[in-house]
Amino acid sequence: MPAARSVRNRERIGIALGAALGLLLAFVDSRPGFDATGVTAVLLVAAGLVSVLVAGPALALAGSPILATAAWTALVGLWIVIVERSTGSLLALVFAAIGAGAGVLLLRWRHANAEAVDGRDGGFTVR
Repeated sequence: MPAARSVRNRERIGIALGAALGLLLAFVDSRPGFDATGVTAVLLVAAGLVSVLVAGPALALAGSPILATAAWTALVGLWIVIVERSTGSLLALVFAAIGAGAGVLLLRWRHANAEAVDGRDGGFTVR
């Protein structure tokens, strides 16, 4: 059972990291003198990607990559929308989705390749 505990711990760390990075970005972006939208966008992509990769293997086996991406997008990007309260801040969700989606696809691709190397049938399946 130590392996299962390790996976759960990685999930928890990934969730905490995603929420913390999202909150930090929302705080910094809401400061009066901060006007670096490009930096915020790049950091949102990075935060989504890193938090998904930290959470790791459980996402590779998740039933729907679209739902996994949506959940991580909300976890990372929704904080800016809540703090800013403007329609322009909805664009933060797009950048968080790019990072989270890239992370989910990378994990699924890695899992599919690991199965192919092990001799099992790998790849993406349409459900």
